[in-house]
Amino acid sequence: MKIEQQVKPENSTQSLLMARLQTEVNHPADIDAATDRLGISPFLINPYLATTVDMSFIGLGRGVNLPIQITARQGGRRSLYFLRPGEKVLASIVATSRGLVLRYVSRETGRSIPAQGGDEYSEEFRDIEGEVLSHCKGKLEILNAAKGEGRLVFPEGSPASKWVWILWSCIAKGDGLLSAE
Repeated sequence: MKIEQQVKPENSTQSLLMARLQTEVNHPADIDAATDRLGISPFLINPYLATTVDMSFIGLGRGVNLPIQITARQGGRRSLYFLRPGEKVLASIVATSRGLVLRYVSRETGRSIPAQGGDEYSEEFRDIEGEVLSHCKGKLEILNAAKGEGRLVFPEGSPASKWVWILWSCIAKGDGLLSAE
């Protein structure tokens, strides 16, 4: 199946969820409980830290990366450097002209917290229905330990991002020095 067909602005799953929400919600106070029951709890996104990223490695051109806030609050996530081996988080949501893409990061190896250079991570991009668009494993390269800057280095030719993590993975800048536009 082509990427163009996989990532859709609105899809059947979304339509079904919207219909169920309309049935279950009769007052704004009902929304949180209904989304929890349906397994679509909201995420804490920080639009002030959004960056423009290149998604051409999976055929989606440029997009806007909206990071999930690093926080202990509901809807937030841990810093990618502070994940335990085997732990996976939704790191960000990327808005593209073809729809939303969920970016998950998992720490695969390592013994210390925070992670050290050489620890293995996997990065996975999924469409809103959960279908995997890209999955790659790479090793963490620390660029500035004092400021939490680093990146994942993937095998040559891998269909993977070249993003730099800034502030302990709070911000992801795409393909090196792209800036928010």
